[in-house]
Amino acid sequence: MAALKKQETDAGTKANKGEPRFTKEQILSSARYSSQRDVVDALLDEKEKYTLEHVDCAIEEFMKGKVK
Repeated sequence: MAALKKQETDAGTKANKGEPRFTKEQILSSARYSSQRDVVDALLDEKEKYTLEHVDCAIEEFMKGKVK
């Protein structure tokens, strides 16, 4: 979870340079993440806005995680 918070700050500084930010609902309804809706739903917070780069990084980190 700490990695996700760090990514949020990194993504936030990049977003200030003109990258569009989207709500969780917008991301869930997009065709780009249709095959990963469950993962996106679990990882993102409804109160935040995210860049697509941040979402991709969060999914990648989750998929690299070890199974306990």
